[in-house]
Amino acid sequence: MAASLWRASQPDITFLQILPTNTSNEKVRKSQKDLSRFSGRIIPGKTEARIVLSDDVKGELVRQTAEHDLVIMGLGKPGPNEKAFGSIPLSMAEETNSALIFISNK
Repeated sequence: MAASLWRASQPDITFLQILPTNTSNEKVRKSQKDLSRFSGRIIPGKTEARIVLSDDVKGELVRQTAEHDLVIMGLGKPGPNEKAFGSIPLSMAEETNSALIFISNK
């Protein structure tokens, strides 16, 4: 989806990963490298791959969402008896004015 949007209008695209604040520098560097490599495979143009350290994932996602016009977020595959849309996507929708696209495997 992001690649299609990029081909249509070449917007600035940021790939984001949130890690706990106690993540080692080595793990942060590896995650940065992996995210940069992933973003380069998805979008052929210039993208930003951002690693953010935070122990408040929900709050950080709401803050990051508010800074962007559109957020595309993979929700992962919910386990048995779990909802596809948990509290994080609902908070993003309730607390920001950004356009949101959530992708789920369910």
